[in-house]
Amino acid sequence: MLENQSGAVDFGATLQSTAFLSRGVPVRPDASAKPAAAPRANGARVVTLRPRETRSYTLSDTVDAYLAAYTGRDPALQSTLAMWVERMGDMNLEQITGDHVAAVLEEMAASPILRYSGRHPDTGEPVYRSQGLRAPATINRYKSVLGTIYGYAKKRKLLPQSFMSPTRMVASLEVDNVRDRSFSEDEQRALLAQAKIAPWEKMYLYVLMALATGARRGELLQLRGSDLDLKRMPATATARLTKNGDVKTMVLSQQVVDEIRRSGAPQPGALLFESKKKPGQPFTINKPFQRLLAACGLEGHRLHDLRHTTGTVLARSGKKDHEISAILGHRGLEMARRYAHHNVDSKADVIQSSPLVRLG
Repeated sequence: MLENQSGAVDFGATLQSTAFLSRGVPVRPDASAKPAAAPRANGARVVTLRPRETRSYTLSDTVDAYLAAYTGRDPALQSTLAMWVERMGDMNLEQITGDHVAAVLEEMAASPILRYSGRHPDTGEPVYRSQGLRAPATINRYKSVLGTIYGYAKKRKLLPQSFMSPTRMVASLEVDNVRDRSFSEDEQRALLAQAKIAPWEKMYLYVLMALATGARRGELLQLRGSDLDLKRMPATATARLTKNGDVKTMVLSQQVVDEIRRSGAPQPGALLFESKKKPGQPFTINKPFQRLLAACGLEGHRLHDLRHTTGTVLARSGKKDHEISAILGHRGLEMARRYAHHNVDSKADVIQSSPLVRLG
């Protein structure tokens, strides 16, 4: 996206990206400024977005332009958008209705997830194994991603401002969050105690830091010495490679700061959690953490539950949705609301233990 001298967005400018987009070709500058996409001799596909008075845009055009401007790090975004483009890519944005969206979501909900597991020993044909149906949360995410494309189109004035995204006409599936994936206080103590004697010398620091900040795995593993400000009060760590593409500043407790110093704060360019086998690369933590869980008798948990634990503790302490979102790095409040029932439990404990229940 380019701006003219007046500061207004120039929609005649072409978006450029070196990444391969939804149709498998990169977007390149268009010197001819033609309103429609034009094939080049080298096979590159050119997308020039102009205000909607000039033309109507297909879903595929809009997805290509969105991905060219996208700076986030969501690994599933491209495949999710490719799914929508495969089914409705040639349709104009204004032609897609809530019924179209609902039909695709119903198809995805009813289709099992297939994983490649090798080739048949006799025929040589690829073999896929069913991994079950997609969870309601996954189907809701498909809808949300398409809604993001419509929001992008309206922001770029490719649709009238009064246009309602067809995703808003489709109800989200109910997500069952009954199972609590957080660690209890006793389980946290067991994890930290076992982490101190784990083969990886920084396992204790990782678990402690994850519980204290609610950071994602990638945010912690990509931290470098230059991202740490231990002299500041309070000390901070800056995650520059977040899932949402935003820079995220995390406040570090004194306990975390002391452990970083004890284990040896890295040089500015070095990773905090660096692999010994592959210098310059982050430590691969999945299997070591699974062994840690097994040693604590907590095999039913996973690494991401450390983050859920932080959200749960914050909710139980009475923190509001927007405060939890700010700490965990959620862009919206929807994700923070999954911890709302813990806040209710906390309020119930307060009420039950107060003199009010004995009145009358």
